Amino acid sequence: MSQQINLLTRRRTRKSLAWYSIRGVALLVLALTSVAIWNEFTLREQLALEKQTQKSIAAAKAVLDQKRRASGLEDADALAKASSAMRSRLDARRELVGLIDKGELGSLSGHSGAMSVLATISENEVWVRQFEVTKAGKSMVIVGNALSNEAVMRYANRLNEAFKAFGYQFSSMELSREEVSVGAAAAQKADLIKFKLY
Repeated sequence: MSQQINLLTRRRTRKSLAWYSIRGVALLVLALTSVAIWNEFTLREQLALEKQTQKSIAAAKAVLDQKRRASGLEDADALAKASSAMRSRLDARRELVGLIDKGELGSLSGHSGAMSVLATISENEVWVRQFEVTKAGKSMVIVGNALSNEAVMRYANRLNEAFKAFGYQFSSMELSREEVSVGAAAAQKADLIKFKLY
């Protein structure tokens, strides 16, 4: 009997677990490498986008600063200092307005009423040279000249009657006599009374 042996046949090898493990690891490395390449690509795109955004933000800040300077607005510190300075000036003015409201600095209407009354009062032989309101509008001084003491006394009485409505009282008087030359040749001399009523 004869038996035939085929020596050319291949023997089928059995794939072992190691072979599968090596192939699995290779596929895993390939997958991780592709993910890493993809992440690198997207990261570069995001960095480029971020740089472009930073440039546009810097340009917008420059435009905003230029507009702020053009409109006169400064940074917050300068505005705070200006506000503080204005507040102190306002406080000083409040004190002044308070003094005016109390009447310590005169009245808001001024002294036109008193001046009008003074202009309507006339006395022969008397003329006024100076009119002064003192003590924050609570007192008045009138300086003038007269030809006689009696004319000054009549004028003072008329002033007191007329200025009662304003609260002025002329209670003091200063009189002085001065000799002046009268006429073109200055040969005649006359007495002139200088007065001050207050």
